[in-house]
Amino acid sequence: MGRSRQSPGGFHKRKSVVAAERVDDKGRERPLYDNARITARSRLITLAIDARARRFPTELRYHYAPLADEVDDLRWNDKARLEILHDYNLNDLFL
Repeated sequence: MGRSRQSPGGFHKRKSVVAAERVDDKGRERPLYDNARITARSRLITLAIDARARRFPTELRYHYAPLADEVDDLRWNDKARLEILHDYNLNDLFL
């Protein structure tokens, strides 16, 4: 019986990611991360928060401060799934 493998994951403080030197998953050097890319990738967090709130409406909703101003525009719906969730992994952050 084979073992399942999980990729290491986690969270990084924004200040440790902005302008971080990086190498992609194939070992190629890539441009530094900027605020636009980090924000684009972070929008997925807000979608997940909204999806969870819909699934568990009695739970206290998590407040994600970095995108608090955009929370009303980032709702779990068909438009967001098409624009934000589709190919989200292309904005993965490799540090």
